[in-house]
Amino acid sequence: MPRLPSQTIKTFLLVALPMSVGVLLALFLVYRSWFTQQSQRLEQEQLETLEQVIAIINRELGHVRNLTIFVKNSLMVKQALDASKPIDRAILAKQFVNYGSSTNMLTQLRWLNMQGKEIVRINVHDNHVNVVPSAQLQDKGDRYYFQNALYTLPGEVYLSSIDLNIENQRIVVPFEPTIRSAIRTGDEDHLHEGMIILNFGLHRIFERIRQLSRPDMSVQLVNKKGYWLIHPVSSNEWGDQLGHDDDNVEHQNMVLWQNILQDEHQVGLLLHGDLWSYSKISIGTGQPNSKNQEYLYVIVATTDRQLNILMYRILWPLVSVGILCFLCIFYLSYRYTKSVERNFQLSRSLAKEKWDLEQSNFNLQQSKSQMERLQNRLIESRKLSSLGMIIAGVAHELNTPTGGALVSVSSLQERVKKFKILLAQGITRNQLNELITSFEEGLSLSIHNLEQVTVLIEKFKNTVSEPHQYTVEHFYLGEQVKILLQTISSANRSNLVKFEVDIDPKIKIATYPGILSQVLKNIVENALEHGYRNDESGTIQVKATIMDPESIQIDIYDNGQGIADPEVAKQLFDPFVTTARGRGHTGLGLYFVYQWVTHLLAGTISYSTTVGYGTTFTIVLPLQHQDQII
Repeated sequence: MPRLPSQTIKTFLLVALPMSVGVLLALFLVYRSWFTQQSQRLEQEQLETLEQVIAIINRELGHVRNLTIFVKNSLMVKQALDASKPIDRAILAKQFVNYGSSTNMLTQLRWLNMQGKEIVRINVHDNHVNVVPSAQLQDKGDRYYFQNALYTLPGEVYLSSIDLNIENQRIVVPFEPTIRSAIRTGDEDHLHEGMIILNFGLHRIFERIRQLSRPDMSVQLVNKKGYWLIHPVSSNEWGDQLGHDDDNVEHQNMVLWQNILQDEHQVGLLLHGDLWSYSKISIGTGQPNSKNQEYLYVIVATTDRQLNILMYRILWPLVSVGILCFLCIFYLSYRYTKSVERNFQLSRSLAKEKWDLEQSNFNLQQSKSQMERLQNRLIESRKLSSLGMIIAGVAHELNTPTGGALVSVSSLQERVKKFKILLAQGITRNQLNELITSFEEGLSLSIHNLEQVTVLIEKFKNTVSEPHQYTVEHFYLGEQVKILLQTISSANRSNLVKFEVDIDPKIKIATYPGILSQVLKNIVENALEHGYRNDESGTIQVKATIMDPESIQIDIYDNGQGIADPEVAKQLFDPFVTTARGRGHTGLGLYFVYQWVTHLLAGTISYSTTVGYGTTFTIVLPLQHQDQII
């Protein structure tokens, strides 16, 4: 009965929908994987930038601390501030001038008494050092950095927050980002009580940090209150000192500021489409556990625009591939649906013939499997002298019935194709009767030939002897090899080829000694037969090496002629491969060696050969074979 349109649509959807869902899922997974990889790349770039900024800041802060301690401990400064004498301002000023000339970061250097009054001060501007006259010295006692420095311990360096330099109650223009270091002098150093304070200009450092910013990634520096010291938009900087209360992180990105306060270090934080990484840096020493502790936040940001560009770059090829896949799915689903409709009417009429052919093919496969099993048993048997003749007889006897069965089945397949064509065009009763008659004849002939195959196989089974029984034994490998080589040497026709054994007598293995001896015997005899001429002398060496606690490597080396024919070398372990068939060789010796090593001894075997220099066979076996009877 023909299918209804609704059934056709249902078939189309059943085919197209799963494939469409699979394509969508695959595209989503690919997009997610690519986006994750690119996001991780951006996170890594942000982390590297963070580390660069932190390294720059910490390196400069370390320089500030070291210079502050150096100034205090210099002999001239100690001489000028010696508590046993009045303060020598001239020496102190001269030494301060020397320090001001030696570094390009220093902008001010001064000594204040404990009331905050400047006693000696030098200013550095454009590499010019000036000693400030006494009349222009200022009282800095109310400045926060002086008050905070009073709480430091003797010998401890205080670092202020980073802010703009202020002189005479006004911010210096152009802006001078400044950090101040302070260290106390006093009785513990036998010096007059006071404070050495150094002002360091950070303009060059800030420029180096700004240079790390890129069009797609900005570097920001924020103080502990959330106000920017470095920002891509310069008007947003120094909001706390310029009275721009809204120019801070908390006001412009509250969620980011909350994350910063909760977690001091974060990489790859995604907020509102932007990718953020930040880290906290402690820069100074204040009163322990107090709000005077100074620190900064380094922030690296990638804007949503850059992430959108990244997303579009990933989506564009995926969308193109998706459209192509959906077109293919539509086409394939349409073709499949039409094919189902065409084949639906023929499927039932061909069912019986198909079953008959499958049965015939199954029987033929069974016969083929039985022949393969018979051949394997014959090859694995030790009757090597007659195995070639048996295999030739098997092939000759089975060739006629199996060939006849194959011809019959092939003829039946052709007639089924003809039946399909006639069925599509309209078959007559006479034509149907003729086809049925030809099917019966073909099946009858196939069954007859298969029965002959079965009878022959039963006959061949009776000619196969039972395999020998072997069990795993523990034995010394060197002793076993020496006995084997002595036996072969005594049977060697000329004794021109000598045998050497390089095996530690303590090596003991557990395997099938009979099978291993037969493997080594076949390889050695193969070398004697093919590697040397009758009048040639040479050496065959057997060497064993413990590879690891579980395996051993056995090398059989001869210095004979090697294998000259590259085709033979490629097929060395294949059955019936030999260069001496005229001397009665069957080409099964190394085939059996390969089968025994890989199947019975649970090992591997390989070889290397060089024409004129000889051949080496390498066998790797387990030291402890699984105990079983074969």
